[in-house]
Amino acid sequence: MLHSFGSAAQFHDRNGEAFLFGYHDGGMHMRNLDVDPRLVMIGSASFLNDVISALSEFMDACGTSPELRTRVEPRLPRVLAVVPLTTGCGA
Repeated sequence: MLHSFGSAAQFHDRNGEAFLFGYHDGGMHMRNLDVDPRLVMIGSASFLNDVISALSEFMDACGTSPELRTRVEPRLPRVLAVVPLTTGCGA
């Protein structure tokens, strides 16, 4: 479980080995066993970079593997959505 409304959820209460995740605005992911062995701090810049890298590698794999492309291509319309943006700041 990576996301919840708080860093600790019932899942963590029931699973003492489960990691707790927090976010910070720095670059690198961090973990300090002396502070809390279960806490992992995710750097937002690194997280975004990780997502972009993973998607890029996945799309490259789709381009080189006909079998993977056949599985992925029909699913894209359900995953990708175009949402028009309105101009201005009005609500």
